[in-house]
Amino acid sequence: MYNAIPVKYSVFLDNSNPIFGEGTTHISIDDDTAGGYIVIEQFPDDGPQKIKLDLPELEEILRLANKLMVAHEHVTQENELGDQS
Repeated sequence: MYNAIPVKYSVFLDNSNPIFGEGTTHISIDDDTAGGYIVIEQFPDDGPQKIKLDLPELEEILRLANKLMVAHEHVTQENELGDQS
């Protein structure tokens, strides 16, 4: 019997190739003897780029990225309010 689970997602713009487009990002999970990790790949014209993050490291990166997004939203809202006066 066969089973199936998602192990890779593709994030891409509407007008881009979801497999190897310039603006395409692949997010996958991999595992080796040291444990699971997330792989993030992009495929710019100058060649593929890849980063591997173990799961605890990724959790910390996401926590900090969320803090940055909240701070950015706050600054953006302040700038918009300042533009209205």
